[in-house]
Amino acid sequence: MSFLVFGKNGQIGEELKKYNNVVSLSKNEANFLNIENCKSLINQIKPEVVINAAALTDVEQCEV
Repeated sequence: MSFLVFGKNGQIGEELKKYNNVVSLSKNEANFLNIENCKSLINQIKPEVVINAAALTDVEQCEV
């Protein structure tokens, strides 16, 4: 089974990218503000499972 993980530099992404059947993408590689970019990446990689582990954890920035 193949996996695509968005958020490779977070806690979950760091753990999952250790496995051979996981492709991990950072925010620089996958722009969540551009849905077509994300669709294109998913279509190129063709994973069986997509995991969204991307998050904004800066509390003050979240309030903005």
